[in-house]
Amino acid sequence: MKKAQVSSQVIAWTIMVIIITGLLFGLFLVINTYTNKQAEISPRLQSEIIALRFANIPECFAFEDKNTGRVYPGLINLEKFNNEQLSKCYHTKEIGGFWTYNFELKLQQSEVKINTDKYVGSNNPAFTLFKEVAVKDGEEIIKDTLAIYVQESAIR
Repeated sequence: MKKAQVSSQVIAWTIMVIIITGLLFGLFLVINTYTNKQAEISPRLQSEIIALRFANIPECFAFEDKNTGRVYPGLINLEKFNNEQLSKCYHTKEIGGFWTYNFELKLQQSEVKINTDKYVGSNNPAFTLFKEVAVKDGEEIIKDTLAIYVQESAIR
């Protein structure tokens, strides 16, 4: 073999290796993008999961019987339904403030409205979730609907 043939083969193989490496890199990039897209959770589902806490745990608004310690999920204690309790239940500052979901909660029947500290205005929610709940006001229990207005995070 002549030197010219060897050097042209080396150049050809080098170009082939670069092309194959680029194609493999592109294939891995396409597969990675596809799998990330498939595993993505919708904002509606994420906020729905977060919102489950509002009416179901005693750290939020669920009624807890002082004598037995029993918690009644879906039964909101109206005495606890305030902004201070909401900030204890859902810490927007610790999880990013504007960079996370912010909520405004409204009991339709009782017309009581509260919101997280970073909720901006009540006329621009991304979407609204509705939960059928019962509200304990003193000794009275009233059927109500909890409207959860959701503002999506600023980062997507």
